[in-house]
Amino acid sequence: MIEHARQLGHKTMLLDTLPSMCRAQDPHLTWVHPDGGVPLQSGVRGTFLAIGASLTLSNMSTPNLVESFYQRIWNVGDLQAASDLLTTNFSFRGSLGTELRGQDAFKEYVRSIRSALAEYRCEILTCVTEGDQAFAQMRFSGRHVGAFLGYQPTGKSVHWHGAALFRFEGQAISQLWVLGDVAGLEVVLKANLAE
Repeated sequence: MIEHARQLGHKTMLLDTLPSMCRAQDPHLTWVHPDGGVPLQSGVRGTFLAIGASLTLSNMSTPNLVESFYQRIWNVGDLQAASDLLTTNFSFRGSLGTELRGQDAFKEYVRSIRSALAEYRCEILTCVTEGDQAFAQMRFSGRHVGAFLGYQPTGKSVHWHGAALFRFEGQAISQLWVLGDVAGLEVVLKANLAE
């Protein structure tokens, strides 16, 4: 079955090896039974949990660079990873509207967000790749412990969604443009203040 999928130009992997970020709902994944390669379900939305099943993905996976970018830099706070993952002239527009260029400016921005939001997390909900680009549907969250968007800290959880468009140069990210639901985030911040 795996060889058959390779001949068709698909990527096949066991569920155990599929990154948890890719287990989100995705209408473009096809279930394949490990014994016969017969699709069990095709284009069905849902969380993909099954014993002994595998998935066939057609250009629908989270690229390692996108995964590493969010996990290493944002979730863990490893700012040295920027030199491994980003071009020197990296161009960035963040989910909150900040625009900047270069690794040093980007690292300072990461520090500012992570200091205002403890336990900061970026979760990839869906990721689609084509050529030298990737698009990810995102969820950002943290605990509000420092001044943030003009709001005083409450110690309460905040979250918002965003859409991230990546562009790659070789094995590095050269551009990232993120549009965030800032209006939705402000609703959460105001509600936290009112409680």
